[in-house]
This record gives sequence, C-alpha cells and structure tokens, in this order.
Amino acid sequence: MVLVWGWPGIGKSTLIRNLSNFCVERHIFKDGAIFINISQISSVDELIILLIESFTRSYENSFNKSQSLRSMNPSKLIAMLNSRLCNIQKSFLLVIDNANDLIKMKDPQFPKLIN
Repeated sequence: MVLVWGWPGIGKSTLIRNLSNFCVERHIFKDGAIFINISQISSVDELIILLIESFTRSYENSFNKSQSLRSMNPSKLIAMLNSRLCNIQKSFLLVIDNANDLIKMKDPQFPKLIN
C-alpha cells in the first residue's frame, strides 16, 4: 500500500493516475487497473459496497443484483469483498483516490478493510 499525502491541488491525483497508466501500459499488472475516487463516500461501508460493485463489474460476469448490499452488516460486507477478491485471481492495481476524509474518521472497519 502506498499513501500519497499533500496540500490540495498540488497534483496528487494526477501523479497517481499517470503512475497507474504507466503500469498498465507496461503490463506490470496484467489485468489492468481499477481507479476509484471516493471523495463522495462518507463511510467504510459505502466504500466496501463500491469496491464489491467495482470488482463485480470489472472481473465477474454474474452478480445477484437482488442482493441488497446496503442491508448487510460491515463484517459480512468485508467477508463478501474478501471472497470476491479470492475468486478473482487476477493481477491488477487498485487505486483509491481521495481517501483522506475516510481515514480521518477512524472507522474501526477501515483497518480490517486494508488488511
């Protein structure tokens, strides 16, 4: 995991996007990159749901859309995300942009998510 910190507007997102493109163009991650901007996310639960949906769209053909992710408890969401990641078996770069507000919240689920 790499954290990029700095003043607003100095080009952190541009730097990371360019680095992601550099890696994808050189096939460093053979299955590409997923770039997620979470500036509008207000909880770890929302982030987990976004990640599940992103991995499902990117790497899986089927997903039970009738399943209500928003009604699940955080532990079950993390278990589902881990299960999806284990089943994907792909080599990809995950970039989560604008996570500073979420990190500052000190949500107890956040350390579980990044481990």
